[in-house]
Amino acid sequence: MILLNWVWETDMVRFFIFITVLITIVSCNPFSPDYKDLEDYISTESNTTINGLINNFAYSYSFKDSFLYETLLDSSFIFKFNNNGVYESWNKDEDLRITKRMFRSFDQLELTFNSSFEEPSESILDTSLILSFNLNLYLGTELTNFFGHGKFKFVRRLEKDKYVWKINFWEDLQ
Repeated sequence: MILLNWVWETDMVRFFIFITVLITIVSCNPFSPDYKDLEDYISTESNTTINGLINNFAYSYSFKDSFLYETLLDSSFIFKFNNNGVYESWNKDEDLRITKRMFRSFDQLELTFNSSFEEPSESILDTSLILSFNLNLYLGTELTNFFGHGKFKFVRRLEKDKYVWKINFWEDLQ
């Protein structure tokens, strides 16, 4: 009887340890930050300038960082493009969905902006710029290169007691 109790208790302890370890492993991904702490990993400090915003935009493409990309877009963001002579547009939600799909579809993306510009004064709350860019898309050994121009409208928004720039509108000028 004592031996049976000991075997049963040992099996229960092993089972409890197994379940505890299993739950810990399944619920914890050390390579992914907790979403509630995401702001600690995404710095919008450099978005206080348009140049910083553009650098973060290129970074989000190069590292396929859809979380950062989303923070760069204003809630009223519109992307406009020419689809074989017909102008179409996407709102922020559509753009995020399609951009995330593009990030997953390619092995590597490189976005480089080739334009220089003067930062607007602090009293300006919105501005427009035409920027040239190169976008390289890698899929296996295939490289697709796009060179284009885009008309961007930027708005300055107050977030957490500081003004940051957001992309409000992007028109692909091809």
